[in-house]
Amino acid sequence: MRKASSWQKRKVSYNKQALEYYWPVIFSIEHLEYLLENSSKNDNCPVLSAKTLSQLIYVCERMAIAANRKQSPTIKNVPEIKEFPSIQNEIITLQKSLQIDERSTD
Repeated sequence: MRKASSWQKRKVSYNKQALEYYWPVIFSIEHLEYLLENSSKNDNCPVLSAKTLSQLIYVCERMAIAANRKQSPTIKNVPEIKEFPSIQNEIITLQKSLQIDERSTD
């Protein structure tokens, strides 16, 4: 068996750091996907008001723009979704997970 070169060790170390850094974000997105998929199967799925829907879209857009710019998104108020509070909570968790200043890859 060959020994790993110092370059390979650094690469593994970097990949491990990146995974540790991004894991909360990936987990939150996957969990949000699960919650949204399950809620869409509900026969009594609520119809969100235009105001609530626009607020949700705005929060998601701000997170996407910040992530694309490698910046922390500003924490925005996530509107209440009475029938699915877990979705609201997961969006809040995702905003917190994207806070770059609180987690560092250095």
